[in-house]
Amino acid sequence: MSTLARFAGPLALLAGTVWVIAILIQVAAPLSYAWIGLIASTLLVGGAALGLQHQFGARTGRLGRWGAAATAGGSVALIAILSVTVFTVPYSAATPPPPVLQAASIVSFLLWLVGSLVFALALVRAKAISPIAGWLIVLGAAFGVVLSLAAGQQPPSFIFLPLVLYGVGWVLVGYAARTTAADLGSAGQAS
Repeated sequence: MSTLARFAGPLALLAGTVWVIAILIQVAAPLSYAWIGLIASTLLVGGAALGLQHQFGARTGRLGRWGAAATAGGSVALIAILSVTVFTVPYSAATPPPPVLQAASIVSFLLWLVGSLVFALALVRAKAISPIAGWLIVLGAAFGVVLSLAAGQQPPSFIFLPLVLYGVGWVLVGYAARTTAADLGSAGQAS
């Protein structure tokens, strides 16, 4: 088993935990720097998705491979675009980043979001995790994004609460993957 597959469970646990804490801080103190935790969590989710794909492999099928690759690629693209924006565009609250960077960030976010949703559904379909974990990811992301888009540019902070379900889903996925990896490791040592 590869190192990434072995640590996929702890990565997903950490990603979900950081996500939940960051969302709760953002709800309690909307002007805080909790968004940094969300960015870190997206990168952790991408790594966890790749590791889980290595761990469950053929069971998730082509859809799972695509979802894991899209999740990882979208998270790396988000970090790259954020880095380019921070280091090249002078900070000013009055002027947004150039339209090219805005479009690239939206595309990479959608790639990450759709990839993680597809990957969660592939894990559920493959019976690699409990269905509740996958559906929490899907419902949390879908309701969270729809509510935040429907609320406008200055949404009230409680609108982001459904996104907690997304993080809880990844925590459950991480727990299931950690116990599965432990079972696979002990079975490999016994033979």
